[in-house]
Amino acid sequence: MDVPLLGPRRSTLTVSPRGASACHVDWVFVAEPQPPPDVGGIKENTERLYGGALDAVRYTVEKMSA
Repeated sequence: MDVPLLGPRRSTLTVSPRGASACHVDWVFVAEPQPPPDVGGIKENTERLYGGALDAVRYTVEKMSA
């Protein structure tokens, strides 16, 4: 699968506590895709990339708190 080229971009990660053993994560990603924009491909690749990154964050936090 080709990864679409991205121009200027910004990502913000906010983690908010939800009780003693839970949290809520908001990850906002804003980018200006370079032509030609492939909205479906960008959405799929972004969800795959950031989904994997969030899984890694969860794994690390759970391992540290065990």
